[in-house]
Amino acid sequence: MTNFIEYTSTSALYQQPSRTANEIVRELIALSKSNRSNVSFVFRELLRSVINYFSQYSIIDDKDEVVSIKCIHANPERAIAKLNQDQTLILPIISIHQPKSIRQKDRQKYKPMVVAETLWDDKKQRALRLVSLVSVPIEIEYQINVWCKYKNDLDQLTEQINYSFNPDIELITDQANNIKLYLKEESSDSDYIQNDREDRLLRRSFLVMANTYIPSPKFLMTSTGKIEKYNYEVEVTNKLV
Repeated sequence: MTNFIEYTSTSALYQQPSRTANEIVRELIALSKSNRSNVSFVFRELLRSVINYFSQYSIIDDKDEVVSIKCIHANPERAIAKLNQDQTLILPIISIHQPKSIRQKDRQKYKPMVVAETLWDDKKQRALRLVSLVSVPIEIEYQINVWCKYKNDLDQLTEQINYSFNPDIELITDQANNIKLYLKEESSDSDYIQNDREDRLLRRSFLVMANTYIPSPKFLMTSTGKIEKYNYEVEVTNKLV
Protein backbone atom coordinates (compact mmCIF):
# COMPACT_ATOMS: atom_id res chain seq x y z
CA MET A 1 0.00 0.00 0.00
CA THR A 2 1.42 3.38 -1.04
CA ASN A 3 0.27 6.62 0.55
CA PHE A 4 0.41 9.73 -1.59
CA ILE A 5 0.65 13.31 -0.34
CA GLU A 6 -2.09 15.48 -1.85
CA TYR A 7 -1.04 18.59 -3.74
CA THR A 8 -2.72 20.67 -6.44
CA SER A 9 -0.30 22.27 -8.83
CA THR A 10 -1.33 25.95 -9.09
CA SER A 11 2.19 27.35 -8.74
CA ALA A 12 3.60 29.89 -11.18
CA LEU A 13 6.85 27.96 -11.13
CA TYR A 14 5.93 26.28 -14.41
CA GLN A 15 5.84 29.67 -16.14
CA GLN A 16 9.52 30.28 -15.31
CA PRO A 17 11.42 28.89 -18.31
CA SER A 18 14.83 29.40 -16.69
CA ARG A 19 14.15 26.75 -14.04
CA THR A 20 14.94 23.11 -14.69
CA ALA A 21 12.38 20.34 -14.19
CA ASN A 22 14.25 19.01 -11.15
CA GLU A 23 14.31 22.45 -9.52
CA ILE A 24 10.57 22.84 -10.04
CA VAL A 25 9.80 19.40 -8.63
CA ARG A 26 12.05 19.99 -5.61
CA GLU A 27 10.30 23.26 -4.81
CA LEU A 28 6.82 21.80 -5.26
CA ILE A 29 7.71 18.91 -2.95
CA ALA A 30 9.04 21.36 -0.36
CA LEU A 31 5.81 23.40 -0.54
CA SER A 32 3.67 20.28 -0.15
CA LYS A 33 5.71 18.89 2.75
CA SER A 34 5.68 22.18 4.65
CA ASN A 35 1.91 21.97 5.21
CA ARG A 36 1.75 18.33 6.20
CA SER A 37 2.96 15.94 8.84
CA ASN A 38 5.33 13.43 7.30
CA VAL A 39 5.13 10.38 9.53
CA SER A 40 6.07 7.06 7.96
CA PHE A 41 6.20 4.96 11.19
CA VAL A 42 9.62 3.56 10.28
CA PHE A 43 10.64 3.05 13.91
CA ARG A 44 7.38 1.38 14.89
CA GLU A 45 7.26 -0.98 11.93
CA LEU A 46 10.91 -1.96 12.19
CA LEU A 47 10.62 -2.59 15.93
CA ARG A 48 7.61 -4.81 15.27
CA SER A 49 9.62 -6.78 12.70
CA VAL A 50 12.55 -7.18 15.10
CA ILE A 51 10.23 -8.46 17.85
CA ASN A 52 8.57 -10.88 15.44
CA TYR A 53 11.94 -12.21 14.32
CA PHE A 54 13.26 -12.79 17.84
CA SER A 55 10.01 -14.51 18.79
CA GLN A 56 10.89 -17.53 16.63
CA TYR A 57 13.41 -19.10 19.01
CA SER A 58 12.87 -22.11 21.22
CA ILE A 59 14.84 -24.28 23.64
CA ILE A 60 14.86 -27.93 24.65
CA ASP A 61 14.17 -28.28 28.37
CA ASP A 62 15.33 -30.97 30.79
CA LYS A 63 12.35 -33.13 29.74
CA ASP A 64 13.46 -33.02 26.09
CA GLU A 65 10.44 -30.90 25.21
CA VAL A 66 10.58 -27.92 22.86
CA VAL A 67 9.64 -24.67 24.59
CA SER A 68 8.88 -21.53 22.56
CA ILE A 69 10.42 -18.29 23.81
CA LYS A 70 8.36 -15.14 24.29
CA CYS A 71 9.79 -11.82 23.10
CA ILE A 72 8.64 -8.48 24.57
CA HIS A 73 9.46 -4.79 24.11
CA ALA A 74 10.95 -3.42 27.33
CA ASN A 75 14.13 -1.88 28.69
CA PRO A 76 15.99 -4.02 31.28
CA GLU A 77 14.35 -2.37 34.31
CA ARG A 78 10.86 -2.69 32.86
CA ALA A 79 11.50 -6.30 31.86
CA ILE A 80 12.38 -7.13 35.48
CA ALA A 81 9.27 -5.30 36.68
CA LYS A 82 7.14 -7.31 34.26
CA LEU A 83 8.64 -10.56 35.54
CA ASN A 84 7.81 -9.49 39.10
CA GLN A 85 4.25 -8.38 38.34
CA ASP A 86 3.10 -10.81 35.66
CA GLN A 87 3.25 -14.38 36.90
CA THR A 88 2.32 -15.64 33.43
CA LEU A 89 5.72 -14.61 32.04
CA ILE A 90 7.90 -17.69 32.22
CA LEU A 91 11.65 -17.76 31.81
CA PRO A 92 13.50 -17.88 29.50
CA ILE A 93 12.32 -14.65 27.89
CA ILE A 94 13.78 -12.14 25.43
CA SER A 95 13.30 -8.39 25.80
CA ILE A 96 14.12 -5.77 23.17
CA HIS A 97 15.06 -2.17 23.92
CA GLN A 98 15.73 0.61 21.41
CA PRO A 99 18.25 3.00 23.05
CA LYS A 100 18.96 5.40 20.18
CA SER A 101 19.20 6.12 16.47
CA ILE A 102 22.03 7.75 14.53
CA ARG A 103 21.80 9.74 11.30
CA GLN A 104 24.36 8.33 8.87
CA LYS A 105 25.97 11.34 7.22
CA ASP A 106 28.31 9.21 5.12
CA ARG A 107 25.28 7.78 3.27
CA GLN A 108 23.43 11.11 3.08
CA LYS A 109 23.11 12.87 -0.26
CA TYR A 110 24.39 16.42 0.01
CA LYS A 111 22.02 17.80 -2.62
CA PRO A 112 18.22 17.24 -2.46
CA MET A 113 18.12 14.99 -5.50
CA VAL A 114 14.83 14.03 -7.13
CA VAL A 115 14.19 10.29 -7.41
CA ALA A 116 11.79 9.05 -10.08
CA GLU A 117 10.27 5.58 -10.18
CA THR A 118 7.62 3.80 -12.22
CA LEU A 119 5.05 1.46 -10.68
CA TRP A 120 2.16 -0.45 -12.14
CA ASP A 121 -1.39 0.27 -10.92
CA ASP A 122 -3.36 -3.00 -11.09
CA LYS A 123 -6.70 -1.23 -10.66
CA LYS A 124 -6.21 1.32 -13.45
CA GLN A 125 -4.03 -0.97 -15.55
CA ARG A 126 -1.52 1.73 -16.29
CA ALA A 127 1.88 2.88 -15.15
CA LEU A 128 2.28 5.55 -12.47
CA ARG A 129 5.23 7.89 -12.37
CA LEU A 130 6.24 8.81 -8.83
CA VAL A 131 8.75 11.40 -7.71
CA SER A 132 10.30 12.09 -4.32
CA LEU A 133 13.39 13.47 -2.66
CA VAL A 134 16.07 11.06 -1.49
CA SER A 135 15.34 9.23 1.76
CA VAL A 136 17.20 9.94 5.01
CA PRO A 137 19.69 7.20 6.00
CA ILE A 138 19.70 6.23 9.68
CA GLU A 139 21.13 3.53 11.91
CA ILE A 140 18.86 2.24 14.70
CA GLU A 141 20.35 0.54 17.74
CA TYR A 142 18.62 -2.34 19.52
CA GLN A 143 19.58 -4.05 22.75
CA ILE A 144 18.50 -7.69 22.79
CA ASN A 145 18.38 -9.06 26.35
CA VAL A 146 18.07 -12.79 27.02
CA TRP A 147 16.84 -13.66 30.54
CA CYS A 148 17.21 -17.18 31.93
CA LYS A 149 17.40 -19.08 35.20
CA TYR A 150 19.69 -21.78 33.89
CA LYS A 151 22.91 -21.54 31.95
CA ASN A 152 21.92 -24.36 29.63
CA ASP A 153 18.92 -22.35 28.44
CA LEU A 154 21.07 -19.24 28.05
CA ASP A 155 23.64 -21.14 25.99
CA GLN A 156 20.97 -22.54 23.68
CA LEU A 157 19.55 -19.10 22.93
CA THR A 158 23.01 -17.56 22.57
CA GLU A 159 23.90 -20.21 20.03
CA GLN A 160 20.74 -19.59 17.98
CA ILE A 161 21.11 -15.81 17.99
CA ASN A 162 24.74 -15.98 16.89
CA TYR A 163 23.81 -18.45 14.16
CA SER A 164 21.10 -16.08 12.87
CA PHE A 165 23.70 -13.38 12.20
CA ASN A 166 25.42 -15.18 9.35
CA PRO A 167 26.62 -12.53 8.68
CA ASP A 168 23.41 -10.47 9.08
CA ILE A 169 19.63 -10.72 9.42
CA GLU A 170 17.37 -9.40 6.65
CA LEU A 171 13.98 -7.98 7.63
CA ILE A 172 10.97 -6.89 5.61
CA THR A 173 8.64 -4.01 6.51
CA ASP A 174 6.01 -2.00 4.63
CA GLN A 175 8.69 0.56 3.75
CA ALA A 176 11.53 -1.74 2.68
CA ASN A 177 12.33 -5.37 2.00
CA ASN A 178 16.11 -5.35 2.46
CA ILE A 179 16.76 -3.99 5.96
CA LYS A 180 19.86 -5.60 7.45
CA LEU A 181 20.59 -6.17 11.14
CA TYR A 182 24.21 -6.46 12.26
CA LEU A 183 25.50 -7.87 15.52
CA LYS A 184 28.03 -5.44 17.00
CA GLU A 185 28.82 -6.85 20.43
CA GLU A 186 27.78 -9.31 23.12
CA SER A 187 27.95 -8.95 26.90
CA SER A 188 26.98 -11.11 29.86
CA ASP A 189 25.81 -10.51 33.44
CA SER A 190 26.62 -13.33 35.85
CA ASP A 191 23.75 -12.45 38.20
CA TYR A 192 20.73 -10.20 38.09
CA ILE A 193 18.76 -10.19 41.35
CA GLN A 194 15.00 -9.65 41.56
CA ASN A 195 14.48 -7.86 44.85
CA ASP A 196 11.15 -9.37 45.84
CA ARG A 197 11.86 -13.05 45.16
CA GLU A 198 15.66 -12.99 45.39
CA ASP A 199 15.82 -15.35 42.44
CA ARG A 200 19.08 -15.74 40.58
CA LEU A 201 18.72 -14.47 37.04
CA LEU A 202 21.16 -14.77 34.15
CA ARG A 203 21.24 -12.16 31.42
CA ARG A 204 23.09 -11.94 28.13
CA SER A 205 22.85 -8.81 25.98
CA PHE A 206 23.37 -8.37 22.26
CA LEU A 207 23.88 -4.94 20.68
CA VAL A 208 22.31 -4.94 17.23
CA MET A 209 22.33 -2.21 14.57
CA ALA A 210 19.85 -1.78 11.72
CA ASN A 211 20.69 0.19 8.58
CA THR A 212 17.59 1.71 7.03
CA TYR A 213 16.03 4.90 5.67
CA ILE A 214 13.28 7.33 6.62
CA PRO A 215 11.38 7.49 3.32
CA SER A 216 10.58 10.78 1.66
CA PRO A 217 6.92 11.40 0.65
CA LYS A 218 6.07 10.24 -2.86
CA PHE A 219 4.17 12.38 -5.35
CA LEU A 220 2.22 11.41 -8.45
CA MET A 221 3.29 13.06 -11.70
CA THR A 222 0.96 13.34 -14.69
CA SER A 223 1.92 13.00 -18.33
CA THR A 224 2.20 16.80 -18.47
CA GLY A 225 4.88 16.77 -15.80
CA LYS A 226 2.74 18.40 -13.12
CA ILE A 227 2.02 17.21 -9.58
CA GLU A 228 -1.73 16.78 -9.20
CA LYS A 229 -4.05 16.18 -6.29
CA TYR A 230 -4.23 12.51 -5.45
CA ASN A 231 -6.84 12.03 -2.76
CA TYR A 232 -6.98 8.27 -2.31
CA GLU A 233 -4.72 5.32 -1.75
CA VAL A 234 -3.74 3.03 -4.56
CA GLU A 235 -2.38 -0.49 -4.53
CA VAL A 236 0.65 -0.91 -6.75
CA THR A 237 2.84 -3.84 -7.61
CA ASN A 238 6.61 -3.88 -7.62
CA LYS A 239 6.63 -4.45 -11.34
CA LEU A 240 8.81 -1.94 -13.17
CA VAL A 241 7.65 -0.85 -16.59
